[in-house]
Amino acid sequence: MVEVHTDEGYVGVGEADINPWVARACINAPGTHSMGQSLSAMLIGENPLDVEALWDRMYVGSAMNGRRGAMINAIGALDIALHDLRGKILGQPVHQLLGETARTGIRPYASLQPHAEDFGSYRDELIAWLLAAKQRGFTAAKPSVTLSGSYVY
Repeated sequence: MVEVHTDEGYVGVGEADINPWVARACINAPGTHSMGQSLSAMLIGENPLDVEALWDRMYVGSAMNGRRGAMINAIGALDIALHDLRGKILGQPVHQLLGETARTGIRPYASLQPHAEDFGSYRDELIAWLLAAKQRGFTAAKPSVTLSGSYVY
């Protein structure tokens, strides 16, 4: 979770799926040169309503810090917070500012990633997880098959 504060007391909230200590380092690390700037320093004193220009500034200004992985996740969290901030300042929901209509609901899904040593065991465990999710009221699922690779634990 990140918060972006204005001098007027508004607070925008954003989040990213990243280790919070790594995100903090990406946001607060001091800059070293024009394309290795601190994300927080690039935002301080700027117009928080100019969200798109701030994203461009962070993306270009942090090029030498890394444009993938942790850095782009940190930029994403700040971008969400800036959109939230703009909505609060203007008194409008973010979906309206983005030109979208509000949804009346969403269909939740069960994210399933069981662990097994071989495909047969994995299949059986996945079926068990699907049935348990259905019993809990889920009508949709996102099963993942990861017998090898970085997501195997």
